[in-house]
Amino acid sequence: MQKYAKVIDEETGACIVGLGESESAAEYYESQGMTLLDVEQAANGGWYLAGKVPEVTITSEWVNKELFLDALYALVPADQLAAKLQDPTAFKAGIMGLALLTTNAAPDGKIDLLDSRVPEWLGVFDLTLEQVREKMNEQRGGTDVQSE
Repeated sequence: MQKYAKVIDEETGACIVGLGESESAAEYYESQGMTLLDVEQAANGGWYLAGKVPEVTITSEWVNKELFLDALYALVPADQLAAKLQDPTAFKAGIMGLALLTTNAAPDGKIDLLDSRVPEWLGVFDLTLEQVREKMNEQRGGTDVQSE
């Protein structure tokens, strides 16, 4: 896809990308040295020149996103979730979490628990990754979620 971007690493093709699409945004991006380039977003949220996105390596830290979501629903009561999302900071983090779960960041329906956005997102709801792991293990009948 074409976006205003500036290459920050010639070797890897990593870019900074302007996401606005208005005429004034285009003028601003051009003033910052950005040009229209073909770019792609990586699973970790980073942007790269098209064709230079690093391959995703699925490890034991990738878990089924439905299992992850079920654990979240079990740990965060609906009324608490609704109350948290009234706070703009929490709402933004919630949207980021939703993006994490619905983009190509979740190949084969999996999510990387080591993704740096996961603990940040969980923290908004006063959860730790360890609590979520424990709940996922409990929901799977004690099977270690890392052994999928």
